[in-house]
Amino acid sequence: MKLRREHPALRVGEQKHVTVADDYYLFTRETPGERLLIAFHKGESPKTLTVDLTDTSIANAGSFGALNGGAAPSLQGTKLQLELAPQSLAIYKVD
Repeated sequence: MKLRREHPALRVGEQKHVTVADDYYLFTRETPGERLLIAFHKGESPKTLTVDLTDTSIANAGSFGALNGGAAPSLQGTKLQLELAPQSLAIYKVD
């Protein structure tokens, strides 16, 4: 609840799909002043993802910061690499 209070994008932001598969889903929540990336992972074991952001609303991202613990993903150009824990939800601030 604290994150929802502190980040308007979680309450009223427009939702935009980034990528989806059987065991994970990545999307953004965006307002004019804030962009967040949300990653759901329902798998039973850790997962490493490399996502091409080229055709997404966050293709111009410069960095990502973890908001709910865990390590920040790495970004090289438009390739984002995430380490997702089993059965987890991760929220990242997009700069």
